[in-house]
Amino acid sequence: MGSLLHPVGPEEPRVYWTRRFLVLIVLLALGAVGWWWVWPQLQTISAVPASSPPPTPPPSAPASTPATSPAATPKPSPTPTGPVACDPGVMKLDVAGFQKVKVSTKQTFTLSLVNGGQQACILTVSPKTFQLKVVSGKDRIWSTAHCDDWLPADKVTLKPGATHEFQLVWPLRRSGEGCKLDKDKLKPGTYVAEVALGGQTTAKQVMQLVK
Repeated sequence: MGSLLHPVGPEEPRVYWTRRFLVLIVLLALGAVGWWWVWPQLQTISAVPASSPPPTPPPSAPASTPATSPAATPKPSPTPTGPVACDPGVMKLDVAGFQKVKVSTKQTFTLSLVNGGQQACILTVSPKTFQLKVVSGKDRIWSTAHCDDWLPADKVTLKPGATHEFQLVWPLRRSGEGCKLDKDKLKPGTYVAEVALGGQTTAKQVMQLVK
């Protein structure tokens, strides 16, 4: 330490101090050059951001499957558990009355309807389903269609082969709409009673009107 602050040698102290000052300047210059060289490299390194792992994408939600509603099962048509309406096509009709009738009296018809089917059925006798008319040639003389009161409406259940009977009275007069009856007597001759059920099944009774 003493030799550093108080140089010892044959030269004057000023010479030693000058040498030391020059060495210090050279060292500073070398340090400045080194710093100038290193400093841009440090700037470049600091400017590059540290690489980070790519962000992990959020898990995608599973594709939702549209809810499928159960297919509607068609309901079967209810099977009839009881008798149904009688089919006129399988019914057997018959009409009976006097074959000879005096024009001053009346004619009573007996109607019979037989269930010719294999199952029980409901027979409805009404102006909409049943009609009896009396004709002479093409001339319609009398008809239950002219008056609902002339037909005894009924509704019965018939087993296979069962028969339903009822009677109708014809006063031997010509009829008209609204339950009208002609006062004049009919002339003697041949007349035919025709019966229809549902517009299909028919039966006939031929008779003679006499004096």
